[in-house]
Amino acid sequence: MESETGIRASDLARVLKVAAPQQRRIIVLDCCFSEAAAREFIGMSATLDQAVAATAAKDLSDEEPSRGTLLMCSSPVGEVSIGPPNARITLFSGAILEVLRDGAEGYAEQLSFADIRDAAFEKMVIGFGANAPRPVLHQVNARKGDLTRVKVFPNRAFQADAAADSEHADAAQREQAKRDVDVQQKGNSEPQARGPAVHNPQAPATEQGIQEGHDVIAAGNHRAAASQAHAHRTSQANDPAASEARRDVRSKLLLNLVSVVLFIVLALLYIVFFSGHL
Repeated sequence: MESETGIRASDLARVLKVAAPQQRRIIVLDCCFSEAAAREFIGMSATLDQAVAATAAKDLSDEEPSRGTLLMCSSPVGEVSIGPPNARITLFSGAILEVLRDGAEGYAEQLSFADIRDAAFEKMVIGFGANAPRPVLHQVNARKGDLTRVKVFPNRAFQADAAADSEHADAAQREQAKRDVDVQQKGNSEPQARGPAVHNPQAPATEQGIQEGHDVIAAGNHRAAASQAHAHRTSQANDPAASEARRDVRSKLLLNLVSVVLFIVLALLYIVFFSGHL
């Protein structure tokens, strides 16, 4: 009856060993007591704890293995796999899909199977509490290297964090540029308030120049925001292009700032020159 309603772990292990003897085999089991299936893949008569300890004691190479079997199980031996009431998927599958779709904060740019297991368990604890079953990861036949450390999945949260940091840096630069212009404008108005009123035919031109400086900053901010939005949309698909776009935004912003400062300096020199000849 069991063979008609399900698949025995021993049958699955035998089929995979015959069909893919020289490949890397990754098996994800989301079922109750799923860690017990590791015994069939290890193919030893000893207890599961002894088999796992013997596998872990081997000297694992840092090179990416060309073959081997890796089992990711939703629950340890003797524990059931659970899920929220009326949910379409189990707690383990939901956490795995969330990590693959949204990424995991605090992890590297690329996620390994060990990272996926740890990040998924963190989300399971958040969603269900401390009683959530801890997923387990076993490698069978690790003579060719450690499959658990192979980086195979992109961490989307890592890319989002990088884009957010760039956005905050650009916003800080724009705010600093505005403060510099306001301080310069305030410094120009204070001497006129303390001294006697002097007719200066260049004053309207100076005010117009300052206003033009603000317009230049506003236009630069608009272009920077547009470029930044485009870089953020493409960062998920093409990270080098996003980095190039952010560098271009910063270059344009710096060029706008230098232009405004140079314009103000020239205007002040022009005022001082004509004021000295009045």
